[in-house]
Amino acid sequence: MPQETMTTKKALVVVGSILMLLILSFIIPAKSVGITQKRAPLVLDSFEGMQRLSADKDNNKIPDWKDLAIKSLSTTTLEEVKKTPVDAAAKKRLADPNNLTAAFSKNLYMASAYLKNSGGQLTEAEQANLVASVLEQEKTKIITKTYTIEDIKATRIETDESKRIYGNALGALMKKSENYKLAEGDLKTIKAYATSKNATLLEAFVVKRNNIDTLLTKLTAISVPYSAIPYHILALNKLAAYRTTVDSFAQADTDPVRTAIVVNGYLDVTQSMVNALGSMRNYFIISKITFTPSESGYLLTFADTKK
Repeated sequence: MPQETMTTKKALVVVGSILMLLILSFIIPAKSVGITQKRAPLVLDSFEGMQRLSADKDNNKIPDWKDLAIKSLSTTTLEEVKKTPVDAAAKKRLADPNNLTAAFSKNLYMASAYLKNSGGQLTEAEQANLVASVLEQEKTKIITKTYTIEDIKATRIETDESKRIYGNALGALMKKSENYKLAEGDLKTIKAYATSKNATLLEAFVVKRNNIDTLLTKLTAISVPYSAIPYHILALNKLAAYRTTVDSFAQADTDPVRTAIVVNGYLDVTQSMVNALGSMRNYFIISKITFTPSESGYLLTFADTKK
């Protein structure tokens, strides 16, 4: 798993910018982003303000935000909307509570409708703060599984032989994981998708996510000496964090906001994973456990000799 260079980091910033521009240009109504010098005093610069609009104060069985959205449309636009066929897939995504793009879009549109009906607009700076606030709320919905000692198969046997058995089991998994191309090609693929919008490119992330799931399952099944538990759990959690990133990339076509949220943290996530796996190698060095070239564990302690 090669380390990313500064060139890759710059490419990542570009990818993140492209994704955000695509997201914002799609979900923010053009009329809502103008700058006005004078406006009515409004208190709608945070996520809390929009949450209040989720109620149904007039008891018409339509959320207040939807009432506002309808009122904000001109007669011509409203008639045009009524004539437009509903995309079943888009409607399903909009109703999906786990789709961050749907939630993000509804919240921003809610703010836009509220402002229009109140006779004012946010300044450019306030718009940026509002978008940042909504994104921060959506970010909390991305949850990564946290592994603990309860999730692994720990053994109290602390002998050189038990550590060697553990190392060989670990080495076999690491050898197999080389075919999974962890932390390789991800940025290139997501950038290609951002440019072409070819959803078939994202299938590579689905395959990689499934492979990571397999690896995580096998890592929880091998016997881990108590002295190796901290190293093992750290590796599991860093791999799980990478799994979340890959899963978010796989959803770029249907949930671009989710992808945009994780893309800027990609380098930190992958570097942390590489470091965690490297610390497992240090465990065997500190424990003075050596492996012969014919043993799977040899990969852990002598992997650097291949460079």
